[in-house]
Order: sequence, then structure tokens, then C-alpha cells
Amino acid sequence: MGQGSTSFLLGVLALQSVPELPSAAWALALVPVALLAFRFPPLRLPAACAAGFLWALLCAQHILATGLAPELEGHDVVAEGVVVGLPERVGRSTRFQFLIEQMSTGGIEQSPPGRVRLSWYNDAPPLRAGERWHLRLRMKRPHGFHNPGGFDFEGWLYQNRIRATGYVRPADSNRRLAPASAGHSLQRLRQNLFERLEAALAGRDLGGVISALAIGERQGITRAQWDVFRRTGTSHLVAISGLHVGMVAGLALFAVRRAWARLGTFPLYFPAQQAAAVAALMAALAYAALAGFSIPTQRTVIMIGVVVVAVLRRRQQAAGHTLMTALLCVLLYDPLAVMNGGFWLSFGAVAAILFGMNRRAGRESWWRRVGRLHVLVAVALAPLLLVMFQQVSLVSPLANLVAVPWVTLGVVPLVLAGCVLQALTPVLGDPVLRLAETLLSWLWSLLEYLSSCEALQWTQ
Repeated sequence: MGQGSTSFLLGVLALQSVPELPSAAWALALVPVALLAFRFPPLRLPAACAAGFLWALLCAQHILATGLAPELEGHDVVAEGVVVGLPERVGRSTRFQFLIEQMSTGGIEQSPPGRVRLSWYNDAPPLRAGERWHLRLRMKRPHGFHNPGGFDFEGWLYQNRIRATGYVRPADSNRRLAPASAGHSLQRLRQNLFERLEAALAGRDLGGVISALAIGERQGITRAQWDVFRRTGTSHLVAISGLHVGMVAGLALFAVRRAWARLGTFPLYFPAQQAAAVAALMAALAYAALAGFSIPTQRTVIMIGVVVVAVLRRRQQAAGHTLMTALLCVLLYDPLAVMNGGFWLSFGAVAAILFGMNRRAGRESWWRRVGRLHVLVAVALAPLLLVMFQQVSLVSPLANLVAVPWVTLGVVPLVLAGCVLQALTPVLGDPVLRLAETLLSWLWSLLEYLSSCEALQWTQ
């Protein structure tokens, strides 16, 4: 499994390195190549590599099959569609994603480009996720600067399946056609929670961080706060990451296993371990849904799903085998994940942890084992961080040694409890959310101090 997954990964990476996308006809060879891998074991690894290349090609061609026609750039179009995700207020404008379902120009129907990223300047009306709008737009195809070392905006749009960018033109015809429908209930729930969090934490310095931990929305985090996270190597704690999803799944696993064992003879038909594994997966799915199924949560849910399948099949398998199976599943689900730095950092961190856990601890105390694990992860990820971001925080092991348990075991449970109580009444939810923000502010003082130490930052 390890060699096959690695070969598949190399094939996916090979497609990302070609200067021009090959013809879609090559993707037809995917099925014969897969059959070849199963039929002739000596050719399995080369065939897995070719399968990775062809699978990534098929997904890329599917994404690029839609888009804005070149002749429509810079011209007004009339579009109908649905607001996707949570709109973001940026100064005097509102930025949002819009799924175009119908589009025309000059009364002539045009092929819709799919999901686009729009800005509505000046007097933008309140927008809510799931609403259907009729808008006059001016758009252009994905475009970004090609400066070395700069942010690859065009690549980011491609990863997120955004096929055009633009803005809403002033027009009397711009109007809301329908409120959010039942099909967008999850997005409505996330927006309602976000607004309640903003109201409960109004005037609090770290309110944006609490919203990020609750529903994965990071628009309230300031640039100065991002600098503190980056300089202390704790950026992974800001959003709903694999660590937090794993924590929620672990709590569900523990609670259900303890409760299931007390249900009389029922565990004889469905063992407590299997019931707890299913509950852990359901909890992970629920938390990932609250985060809008962001890329890090998708990877975590897939990894937890691989473990749950092994438990349901009552099969013991090595942790490394589980990791490589999860790697293959992630690449099959989204081969574009290799373009995201979080993909490499998350799998690299898990691999480093597995390596550290396999070492015999002997009489070593628990705090020394935890400290050694943080140092091991920091050393293992340092080359990746230097390559991707040209910067490594040398104080990261110390900062994470304190921040990880503080946030994961203290702040996040309070945030989740506050969100649940908010659904009942703000009278119960607001104090819990403020307590979570206060607890985070105590940690923040330490992080700000560590981030101010210039000597502990390695910039290459």
C-alpha cells in the first residue's frame, strides 16, 4: 500500500509539472492502466504512477471544461444564481462567491462559467448564503501575477474551482429572487452562527479567532494576529484543523464506548468499539460540516473514515498502512490537494508523530515524551516550511507545547458548548463564549511575547 500510494502521488505531481495540459483523450487510458496494475504485479508501481497522472488529468479537464468565454471579458452580462458560502465584508465592499446557473448578454443565452468570485462595491445590500439573485456583472477569466515568491492567486482560484472573477455593476435590475432554500440549510446555519458569534463577542480583541475555531471563518482575524500565529508556528490552531476534528472524534469515541458497554446484551450484537468508531466518524462529519468542509477537515474525515472501516472489518493494521491508505483516498477525492501547503504539512506531521510513537519510551516521563514529540514534528516540518514559506519559527516547539493542549482541551470545548447553548438562548451561550475568549487571551499574551523575539525567527 505504501509503495502504491507513493507511486500514485508521484503521478499526480507529474501532471502539475507539465507546462501544458495534455489532451483529455489521454484520460481514456485510465481504465486499461488500472486493469494492468491488477493483472500484472511486476507492473503495479509504474501503472499506479500512470494512473495518478491520468486521474489528475481527468479532474483538471473537468474543472477547465467550464469557464468564462474570452469574448465576454470586460462586457456586461446578466446572470442568475445562488450565493455560495458566507459573504465577507471588506471595507466598503462585500466579497462573495456566486454559482451562476443562467447567463445572457444582449438577450443571447451564454454558457454559465459555474462558480465565480464577485465584489459588490459601495451600497451592497445584505447578502445571505443560499439566496438566489439576478445581477448585472462584469467579469474576467482567472488571472494572477507571476512574480516569483508571490501568492499564486490564479492557482488558488483553480484549487477552489472558481472559474472567473468580477464585480456587480450598478443596475436597477439587480434584485433578490428568492431567500435561502432548504437545500442550503447548512450554509444558513453557519451564517446564523457567525452573526451570533459577532454579536456575543463584539468589542473583544480575539472574537475573530473564536469564530475561526467555531465555524472556520477567519475573516475577523487581523493582520497583526496572523503575524503572531505565523511567527510562533501556531497558524494551524486558527482554523478548524485536523487536530480539532480529531479531538471531537476522540471525545465522541470515548463517550459512546463507555455508554454502549452499559446497554445490557445489545453490545453482544454490535460491539462497543465498533459503535464508538461510527459515532466518532459522525462527530467528525458534523464538525467538518460546521467548518464548511474546508480542505483540512476533508482530509481528516477521510483519515478517520479509513480507521473506522478497519474497525468495522475487525482488522488490525499498522498505523503507517492506515496513513498511506488515507493518502490514496485523499488523492482520489481531490488530486488538486497536492497544490495546497496544508496537504504536505498535515501528512508530514502525522508521519513524524508515528515515527516518534514507534520509539520505545522506557521510563521516560509523559511530559518529556510530549516535548520530544513537538521537537520532532518541528524538525521534520522545517524543510517543508523553508521551501514553501521561506520562514521557520524556532520557538514553535515551545509555543505549541503550551498552545495545543490549551486550545484543544480548553478553548475549543468551550467554543463548541457556547455554540450549542447559543442555539437555545444567547443568555446561556454568550457567557460561555466570552469565557472561551478570556481563556484564549491568557494564552495570547504568551504568544505575543514569543513572536516578538526576532532571534527566534529563521528567514531564508
